[in-house]
Amino acid sequence: MDPSGDRTPPIDRVAQIRAEIEAARARVVGTLDALRFKADVPSRLADSVGTAASTFTTHLIDQLTSSESEGTLEDSITIPAPHDLDVAREYDRGAG
Repeated sequence: MDPSGDRTPPIDRVAQIRAEIEAARARVVGTLDALRFKADVPSRLADSVGTAASTFTTHLIDQLTSSESEGTLEDSITIPAPHDLDVAREYDRGAG
C-alpha cells in the first residue's frame, strides 16, 4: 500500500509524478526566459532606441516630402529651443 493513502497503482503514480516534473520544468524554463529578458537591459534599450529612431526618421521624411510637394519646406522646418537640461548644463559650466 502507498504510504500517502493513494490507491493508484505504482506504475500510474510514476507516470503522474513524471508529468508533474515535466510541468514544473516547463514553468521554470518560462520563468528563466522571462528573467533573462528582463536582465538584458542593454539589448532592450537598443531595440527601443532603434525603434524610436526609425519612427522619428519615417515621420520626418513624411513631413519633409509632404512639405516639398506643397512648396512650404522652409515654413515646415523649425529649430527647436534648447532643452531645460541643456540650459542647466551651460549654467553649471559657468556660462550663466
